[in-house]
Amino acid sequence: MKNGLRNGFGVYTSKNGIKFEGNWYKGLKHGFGKLYIKENIIYEGEWYEGIKHGFGKMRWSSGNIYEGEL
Repeated sequence: MKNGLRNGFGVYTSKNGIKFEGNWYKGLKHGFGKLYIKENIIYEGEWYEGIKHGFGKMRWSSGNIYEGEL
């Protein structure tokens, strides 16, 4: 935490079970991170100011996977 905001590497789990494990900057996902829903990784890759950005891998509940630039 820095100035009351998430900063650096950390793990955050929301009340509804969504979990983010990765880097934060000024309270936003920034850098590499993994987003989980119910213990399944649904996005693994780069973030920029809270938005998926750059190279990553998306997985959908249907089993489809996209890997590349977002």
